[in-house]
Amino acid sequence: GTAKAELGANSTTAAEYDIQILADSTNRGYATGHGVTVGGLVVGGMVTRVDIGAGNSIDEAVATLGAGAQIVDARFVTIQANSYNEAYAEGQSAGGGLISITGSLATVDSDQATRLDIGSGALISAESVSLQSNNLQLMDVKSEALSFGVATGAGALARNSASGDARINIGNNAEISAVNISVLAKN
Repeated sequence: GTAKAELGANSTTAAEYDIQILADSTNRGYATGHGVTVGGLVVGGMVTRVDIGAGNSIDEAVATLGAGAQIVDARFVTIQANSYNEAYAEGQSAGGGLISITGSLATVDSDQATRLDIGSGALISAESVSLQSNNLQLMDVKSEALSFGVATGAGALARNSASGDARINIGNNAEISAVNISVLAKN
């Protein structure tokens, strides 16, 4: 899914104190797999996979100040698109026999992305403005394969893949007026 927070196009928002636009996404994926085979001729394997994200072309956390929208007379304006992702996979394969071949594959993939958009012609007037697009990904994987017998073979593969983005787009003719301005994209 997607987390979205938006002040729409051509809207006007005035506040004596603070305004926050926050799109926040938290995803956790855990997988554990164990496979055991026993016999005269043994072939066994285990595949364990965690996949987080909706695809490379999808931004899962989006915070937007629409085109022509105005935030005026505010003290603090904070606009954030945040994604926090944890993914762990562990796979084990074991076999025993006269001839034994085992394998294990454990993978973790994440393509989570965050995006903060300030639309064309938008206006922010405040004492302090903070724009943040944060994409934090914690990933780990473990894979083991064991074989026992007269003629044996075993193999294990562990793979992490992170391809997400953290983006901030400020449109044409947008105006940000403040004593303090912070723009941070962190992936």
